[in-house]
Amino acid sequence: IRLSLVGSEMCIRDRLKATHWFEMRVSSSRALKPQREEGIDVAAWCPAAELKDRLEGMFPTVRRVFECLEK
Repeated sequence: IRLSLVGSEMCIRDRLKATHWFEMRVSSSRALKPQREEGIDVAAWCPAAELKDRLEGMFPTVRRVFECLEK
């Protein structure tokens, strides 16, 4: 898998920890492995246009990143 950084880093801080997020592009469609020990059941690549429809079942931090990107 080849990843490339597209945008700048975004840091989200909540009461438990700080998380760092990066906009990236990937050149592979290989299946991703969810990090089950973190409570992640599904990991998948999706087009940006579909992201809004998928936010319902995501962690609050992930939804917050999307809200920041929309601004």
